[in-house]
Order: sequence, then structure tokens, then C-alpha cells
Amino acid sequence: MSPERTRLPLLGPPLAVPTLPIMNKHLGSDEEPSQRVLLRAADVARWLNLSTSQAYRLLRSGRIETVRIGSVVRVTPQAVEDFIAAHTERALGA
Repeated sequence: MSPERTRLPLLGPPLAVPTLPIMNKHLGSDEEPSQRVLLRAADVARWLNLSTSQAYRLLRSGRIETVRIGSVVRVTPQAVEDFIAAHTERALGA
């Protein structure tokens, strides 16, 4: 007899993007702090409910736009939102 399994939804609600309020004080920008935070591949993976390996593949392939600082690769929250919007399908007949 196997234990009962709970099915998890493929995509859960989006995770809150971390903000750094101190950035406003030092950078003096009118831009929202959440738009200036750079995410790591692991953050992208959690947001999209994917494995870290799958997130790295999306970043390497260019399907999610990245920011490169030397050898470090980061992603803006807007790039993840753009990816989600580009891959959102409407139900037939909607």
C-alpha cells in the first residue's frame, strides 16, 4: 500500500520579490526598489517553481534576459515577469 500523495500546483502564486529599502536612500532613484534588485538563478527557480538546473538552462539559452557583472549572472524581476507574460497561454474559447 503506497502513501497518499498530494498534488502540488504547477505554478503557485508569485513569490514576493525582496526589496532593499536602503537602496532608495543611497541611490536617490525614483525607481521602485523591487525593480533594481537582482535575482540569482536559485531565486528565479523558486519564483517559477522549477529546479535550479532548469533555471540555469533558461538563463544560458537567453530565454530570460540576464545582467552580467564580470562572471556573475543576475536577473531583474522585470525579466522574469516578461518571461511569464510571454509564456502565458489563454484557455481556448476565452
